Amino acid sequence: MAESPVSNKELKAKGPVRLGLVGAGAIAQLAHLPVLSKLKGAELVALCDNDGPKASAIAERLKIPDVFTDIEDLLELDQVDAVVIATPNHLHEPHVLRALKSKVDVLCERPLSLTSRGVERILAAAKQAGKKVVVGNNHRFRSDVQQLYRFLQGGELGRLIGVRAGQYQFATTRTGWRFRRPEAGGGAFFEHGYPLVDLALEARAASRTP
Repeated sequence: MAESPVSNKELKAKGPVRLGLVGAGAIAQLAHLPVLSKLKGAELVALCDNDGPKASAIAERLKIPDVFTDIEDLLELDQVDAVVIATPNHLHEPHVLRALKSKVDVLCERPLSLTSRGVERILAAAKQAGKKVVVGNNHRFRSDVQQLYRFLQGGELGRLIGVRAGQYQFATTRTGWRFRRPEAGGGAFFEHGYPLVDLALEARAASRTP
């Protein structure tokens, strides 16, 4: 599992990391905002969403100083050190590339892009900008997953020869961008299979660690 390259002492010396959140939809409201508003060492300074009234209401409730409806305007803020991209899938690549152009670090919800070529473009842009891009593979950081990886690395579970994975999903009305292929990008695999494959690959890597 990757560890943060920045120590607590370094964070205290530099002050809080100033974050901008792009996208105020369901994943932002259920996952990102509750954490970012209380995260030590970080300060949520700006919120951006194309639904201005919704963004303003959320910002007022959480005392976020600045609200925007365009990522271009958010990135003009000098006080933004990094952004979290939580927009619909088809916007991830252009939003990440725009953020890297402004020389800020990025945490992007999965998938990073709808195509492998898009991922390559982002990696090249990150290298050129000298900035970090992290994909929101949050399951890697669950305590049970990390413990399983330690067991695999230590050989307590024997040799890993295969992984079987699946996910239960509540039935919902088929509305919204997640059910429109041009915006979602890939259906059930992109939505549910991607994080399972990621965990399987991490498990395989852990089992091969000497």
